[in-house]
Amino acid sequence: MPEDAVEEDLLNSIDEVDDQIKNFRQRVRAVLDAAQAEGTRRNEKEGSARR
Repeated sequence: MPEDAVEEDLLNSIDEVDDQIKNFRQRVRAVLDAAQAEGTRRNEKEGSARR
């Protein structure tokens, strides 16, 4: 395989991994946001139940 083709293949692989990392980070943020929202709702319910 010519050196240019190997370099291009490597750069494409790096871009693919970078895209996968970005997608993973977005999913993690979504899960954390949902968990935080759920925790906030629970705290609000517990607070109103104590009154």
